[in-house]
Amino acid sequence: EPPPAMPSVPISLIISGKPAAGKRKLSARLAEFYNLALVDVEEVIRECLLLSGREEPGRQPMHTLPELLKDTVVNEPAENEYVEEMRKIGFQAQEVLDRGETIPDELYVAMIVSKIRGLFVEAMPDRQKATSLSEQLTSRGENSYYESRVDESLDEDQPIDDLPPSGWVLVGFPNTVKQYQMLETAMSGYVAPALRPKSEATLKKEEVAKLAPGPEQPSEPEPLFEGAVGLHILLETSNSEVVRRVAGKRVDPLTNLEYHLEDDPPPEQEQVIYERLVEEFYDI
Repeated sequence: EPPPAMPSVPISLIISGKPAAGKRKLSARLAEFYNLALVDVEEVIRECLLLSGREEPGRQPMHTLPELLKDTVVNEPAENEYVEEMRKIGFQAQEVLDRGETIPDELYVAMIVSKIRGLFVEAMPDRQKATSLSEQLTSRGENSYYESRVDESLDEDQPIDDLPPSGWVLVGFPNTVKQYQMLETAMSGYVAPALRPKSEATLKKEEVAKLAPGPEQPSEPEPLFEGAVGLHILLETSNSEVVRRVAGKRVDPLTNLEYHLEDDPPPEQEQVIYERLVEEFYDI
């Protein structure tokens, strides 16, 4: 089964690391500096549940709902087909959570793919035309799709926030090699060699080689494949530093602002803030 059509964007990033490694702060800064759409898996889950008619219990109301979801009415058909996909995924997530189970990796991958496609509807390849997106871009000259959009829409008085995102940055997933392979396969169609099905002849050769090993044959280099992710940033953090950051993390339940007792404490004159701070839960 071929992978779903994905938007062609200049920048695609994944940031991963241990809890409290600073993934979300770095992602937010990169998103602001390079005009990227921030795809936070925790927020994506909440969006799917919200679209399906259920909000996560014990969480603050969503205050950063993307524009594409702002006018969507729950339980009514969505104009954006990818929002409708996220709603269906939300129903599946509800069933899993109601059974007391954890959301499987396959569902995470599905919601991430639908989220990215929904954020870049205008950059999606036209599946009804015979020409590919790359051919369409080539016929328009050297400028990329997004450069053309910016050039056509930019004027002197237009604020920078109104420009289309230059790409996306994903945080919170994947956390394992298997999850990364599943996400890559879903987005680009690439299957890692270890996960490819082997023919019956190959399996028999491997069995024979175990009984009577022959001379070692040089393995052929794997041909290059253009993946869906441009760059993967892994933040290295020691366990002791993770514990220090988590132990000092506090949240103001009134404003939902985050503080750290050592690195980023509240203003000294605001004693009332100290008194109402609560610890933030981390599933380490």
